[in-house]
Amino acid sequence: MTRGILAVDLGLRTGLARFSADNRLSWFRSHHFANTTALKRAVYGIVRDAEPYLVVVEGDRGYASIWEKAALKWGAEVSHPSPERWRADLLLPREQVSAEEAKAAARVLARRIIEDHGESRATELRTDTAEAICLGYWAMSRQSLTTLTSGSG
Repeated sequence: MTRGILAVDLGLRTGLARFSADNRLSWFRSHHFANTTALKRAVYGIVRDAEPYLVVVEGDRGYASIWEKAALKWGAEVSHPSPERWRADLLLPREQVSAEEAKAAARVLARRIIEDHGESRATELRTDTAEAICLGYWAMSRQSLTTLTSGSG
């Protein structure tokens, strides 16, 4: 597997999405950790298995340092965009008037991203996973733009 982007919607109920180096959605899932100790035990293994060059985390800042420590140990960069930041780039203003509307719009957008990447999953898409997919898509798009603009010098 080539190194990619791991997007994490933080919490004990964690949404995860991995985008490959060629900008494809590799996988996505939700994981529920019983407590912070269980989360701490599992995080490095998740990061190692995802092989990221970038870990993008959003959500409960109390959990961010756990993921950041694992990412840095793996040798990945870490980014902490606010939900307002990625939502402003991906969602329409009318979809952001409340947190609930933004979450509903993220679920719709995540379904489109999944379909665009050739995946078809009939299962219910949890909000944490949908937001991780959107976050990863946003980060992947930003990385592509950075690469394009930095090359034009």
